[in-house]
Parts: sequence; structure tokens; C-alpha cells
Amino acid sequence: MAPMGGPPPAGGRNNMPMRGPGPVNTQEEIDLARLAERCDEMMQIRYLEPADCEFAEKDSGFIQLKIDEKVYTHVDIYRVFPYTNPAEYLSVRDGEDAFREIGIIRQLSAFPEETISLIERHLKLRYFTPEIKEILFVRRRAGVVTMKVRTEYGECRFAFRNNSNAVIRLGENRVFIQDMDENRYQIPDVTKLTIREQKKLDALL
Repeated sequence: MAPMGGPPPAGGRNNMPMRGPGPVNTQEEIDLARLAERCDEMMQIRYLEPADCEFAEKDSGFIQLKIDEKVYTHVDIYRVFPYTNPAEYLSVRDGEDAFREIGIIRQLSAFPEETISLIERHLKLRYFTPEIKEILFVRRRAGVVTMKVRTEYGECRFAFRNNSNAVIRLGENRVFIQDMDENRYQIPDVTKLTIREQKKLDALL
């Protein structure tokens, strides 16, 4: 046992390596800095104007965007308000990183006709929403609602959880339904359904 006041045993704190002057960035610090930079990018909204960008369709079927001499070979386009304002405020995102938003199209109608046609075609595929013409039956079992309906594409059956937000009323007569597989269906005007069908639907709202 070392006498009191003597030198500390080998391996004590005095033998620990001293941190040199200046900042030393650990991997965690670097990752946090990158995360903060990405958050700053996400918080900055850039509105895309027709004069500043050029959309085109590649042979692969992807949409390409050229903006500020930078070319994005694959971009995806999402509706910010898919139900209430489908033709305005479109989010243009990097196809290689869906969390990276390149910018917002405020009004699609401001762009050239060929761009409008291109983007609308891609949006139609992304937001494919059959129209329900007739409700054939509604069944509840074990917390799941199963519906069989007739659309403009024929009869189909789908399911969603009861007491969820799967059935949404927009305005007085318009209704959207999203099933458990995230497929969407719409009823543009519920008054065109029969009274019996409307009662079935009311029980879900």
C-alpha cells in the first residue's frame, strides 16, 4: 500500500492520456452535425417557379428535374393536400431520398402544358382512387370492417379497422376511404347512393 501523500498507483488518473488542444470531433458529433444540417434543409421551403426548373420524363419512366444547373435524374411528386387541394402545393422530392424535399410547386397551372400533363399523369398513378358507385355490403367482425363495393372498374372488397380514421368526410357530401393496404376510394357525392347505402356509410362516420 502506498504511503499517504505518495504517488498514485500505475494506471491512475494521472497516467490517462491528456486531450490535446482544439476540438476533437467524434463520430457521434459528426452525425449530430449532419442531422442538424439536414433539419435546417428540411425547414427551408423553396418554391419552384416555371422559369427556374425543367421537368422531363426519362426512358425509365422516372421524372427528371433540372434546376440551377443541377440535374436530379429521379424525382417523386406528392400532394401536400391530396383531398382538399390536389392541384396546388405539390412537394417535389429526391427520388433517392424521399425525406429530402427539393421544393414546392405552388400552382401546377403556372407551368407549361407538357409539364402539367407529365406531372398529372404521375400523380394519377400515385393517387389512384376508384370511385365507389354502389355499396354492396358492410360487415364488422373482430374490430375490422369489410366492405364490398362496385366501382367504375368493377366489384372489389377491402377492409379497414373500425373506429379508425379510415373514413373521412370532406365537405357535406364527399367521402374518402382508405383500407388497411393504403388503397384509396372515394364517393364524390353520397346523396347519389340509395338511402340504405347512406345509412351503412353513416354508421362508419
